[in-house]
Amino acid sequence: MVWRLTGGIRSLRPGACFSRYPDKKNRARGAVKSREETPRKGIYSQKTVAGSCCCAAQMSSNILLCKIFRQIGKFCPIGRHSAHGVIIRFASRSICAMTSPSCHLPGLTMLPDRSFFYRLAEAAKAETLPRFRAGVDVVNKEAKGFDPVTEGDRAAEVAIRSLIEAEFPDHGILGEEHGSVGLDREHVWVIDPIDGTRAFISGVPVWGTLIGLQKNGRAIMGMIDQPFTGERYFADGNGSTYSGPDGERRLQVRDCGSISNAILFTTSPHLFVGEELSRYREIESQVRLFRYGTDCYAYALLAAGHVDLVIENSLKPYDVGGIIPVIEQAGGIITTWDGGRPEMGGSIIAAGSRAVYEQARAILAR
Repeated sequence: MVWRLTGGIRSLRPGACFSRYPDKKNRARGAVKSREETPRKGIYSQKTVAGSCCCAAQMSSNILLCKIFRQIGKFCPIGRHSAHGVIIRFASRSICAMTSPSCHLPGLTMLPDRSFFYRLAEAAKAETLPRFRAGVDVVNKEAKGFDPVTEGDRAAEVAIRSLIEAEFPDHGILGEEHGSVGLDREHVWVIDPIDGTRAFISGVPVWGTLIGLQKNGRAIMGMIDQPFTGERYFADGNGSTYSGPDGERRLQVRDCGSISNAILFTTSPHLFVGEELSRYREIESQVRLFRYGTDCYAYALLAAGHVDLVIENSLKPYDVGGIIPVIEQAGGIITTWDGGRPEMGGSIIAAGSRAVYEQARAILAR
């Protein structure tokens, strides 16, 4: 059985579409086989493994569209180029197709799956959680203010970067603590090892590790990880999910109807100055409830449908890189105050519904 990558898709990921070219000599047109077939000369075969793929019931001519489940990570693709694209098969192996550079095909870009993001989160957790509420030393990075960094920040970023460099050496990395490399590459990781360092050194569990992946400058996958509570908010390109003490579920923002019913979060109103402060205060006066001091956890709660609006300013790219996909793939909206893409940070608004977003942004964009 041969599956051909169609539609010009360059990234092998869950949900990729393939067309089937059956061996006409051995079976009726469109028949489905579940055994390993003997390949003809120059054509690869596939051993169908239970649960590895789901075939759509609808066929057109000889083409059967299918979607590869997340279990695809259990198989390693092997293939070759042809005049019509890339012919591949899946051999039952323990190598993860999404994370092993050794499985790369010419012209195909492998992307990480959830298990790799979880490995990154676990590596960071091993450096941050033992230092939380442990009286760690703090270094101030800002001469005329207070921009704290801890040993946990630096060690966690090193741990994350080491795994990425080993598994995806062709990807770029934008990090808060250890600089950037390869920002002109197609895929770039965006890392904030401890977002909310002030909360971290104060013993408040609203900090988190942010890990994002961009393709051509646009955020496509991301994670907000809170090691102390054991909660992970992850976006894989198709949707956002929660895993933690409450189990695992799909994330979905809520629609509260209007700004008068909204719950608003911001890190601190003291970060706004001048016209920004007056605009923020106007919105604050119109919402049902407002709360301060939740850092990246505010965005996680918005994606989970617990709050409706987050407004902040002066954010860096690493402050939002892991957040953007989680919000957008949970059905939410996140942009700059003037409605632009948020990947570069700046003044940011995130909302659970279009109505609340438009009402708030109308004030912010004045």
